[in-house]
Amino acid sequence: MRSPFGSGVLMPRRRLAALAACLLLLASGPATHAAARPLQQQPAGGGAKKAPFFDEISFEGSALLITYYSGVAEVLIGRGALVPGTTPLSGLSGGALTAAVTTLGMGGAAQRDGWMGMVKDCAKRWGTCAGRLNTVVTERLRSALPDDAAAKLGSVVRVGLSQLDAQSRAFNGSASWVVGAFDDKADVVSALTATDFIPCFSGPTTYTLFRDQPVIDGGYANGFQQLCRNVSSCLTIGSYVVGPLANHTCDAAACPNLAKSGCGSDGRAEPIPQTLFKNGPVAAQWKVSALRDRCPASAFAAGADTAPYPLPGMVPQSQTDPWIHPGKFNPLPVKPWDGKRVAACEWQEWALSPPPEHALDIMQLTYAQGVRDAESWADANGFPAVKAAGADKPQAASGGAKPQAAARA
Repeated sequence: MRSPFGSGVLMPRRRLAALAACLLLLASGPATHAAARPLQQQPAGGGAKKAPFFDEISFEGSALLITYYSGVAEVLIGRGALVPGTTPLSGLSGGALTAAVTTLGMGGAAQRDGWMGMVKDCAKRWGTCAGRLNTVVTERLRSALPDDAAAKLGSVVRVGLSQLDAQSRAFNGSASWVVGAFDDKADVVSALTATDFIPCFSGPTTYTLFRDQPVIDGGYANGFQQLCRNVSSCLTIGSYVVGPLANHTCDAAACPNLAKSGCGSDGRAEPIPQTLFKNGPVAAQWKVSALRDRCPASAFAAGADTAPYPLPGMVPQSQTDPWIHPGKFNPLPVKPWDGKRVAACEWQEWALSPPPEHALDIMQLTYAQGVRDAESWADANGFPAVKAAGADKPQAASGGAKPQAAARA
């Protein structure tokens, strides 16, 4: 399978504003996979706290921070902690896209370049990706995924969706729908473009359909508790939650949007239904169908019974402390354009509202942070760097990289 993304090309500054708007939720031939082996996270000896045994890896949502996952994937593959096509993966939104293309053999650096190339295409054609994002994603996936994608992904990848109650005239209360088997290639494409569906942004409607059911972005009804088969043996990876090594000052200059709410987060607090709604198959009979075409957001009428906005909060990534996330192992990066270290609220603001003149720099910074954090985790947990002959750097990740043995308890 050839890359669905094409090559990453830098864009003229005049298009950076469109780029920033497009990158909210972005999201190869078959690879020769290394033989499977048990993944054990407890090397012999003392030292820092080790992660528990894990037999799966899960990525939550990301928005623009998707390149953080690209950096993490690059290292985990190169260190032998992730075997593409063998290691069970799960994800939602950008995390699901990462899980899918990783399983199909794409390394992290290629993923990073791909997100840029896909967004460039979107911005070139329409000037903005708002309402058009999934048009490009769908085209690329249909063109590039192998015909047997359902078989390759279905036994390995789980995708989190948020199913709406069709008899409600609001979007809150969505149910967790985790899909781990796919009918065919078209079903795979439909799942990946459903898990990333932010109302009125990913497409021109407030919700999309998956298997004739109304759904929105997977982050509204799923966290690691839903994505992982067994969260106690799941290597969890988050991009939005920021650890203690970052500066958590709520600085209005660094994060003007988040500072308006005191840098707090309105995460989902209501219970998450684990049983799907029994929505009838006839969309014309759904109450929620009256809301489908109310885009942009300004088209919504006031009143809780008629408008799904404000959208409900997403499940917080801090619901389960991820094993790998920014600010846990390393400080956040220093910005090359002003020489200042990124604050926690600024990092989180980049997810949805990056300064357009620095959008590409931000993608590179978040990728590099993912590399550093994954390297720190791997060093602490018995997955040493792989050195090529005459080289001092870890072996470049690839779908066919042979896992390296780690010390075992």
